Amino acid sequence: MTTWVAEMDKLAKSESFLVTQAGPQSSPYHQQEAESFTALGGLAKSGYVAMTGAADRGTAYAVGTITLAQLAGRVKAIQDDLTSIGLLTV
Repeated sequence: MTTWVAEMDKLAKSESFLVTQAGPQSSPYHQQEAESFTALGGLAKSGYVAMTGAADRGTAYAVGTITLAQLAGRVKAIQDDLTSIGLLTV
């Protein structure tokens, strides 16, 4: 397991890290959560522009036959998820 993955796993299991499908929750620890991402090597990245269209998380694709539109839907889903936990800002 890479160091980054190990640190994220440890952070995700901590009591102060409250994340649901809706994203980080308001709590006394919210600022600490944001600081924790920064402390992990400045992981929070800015400058991304939000994608439009439908996100696609649930479809399985063969890598040899996936279309550009299908791939874009998956990338949008990943961008949405990373934004909801504070790793990306759009």
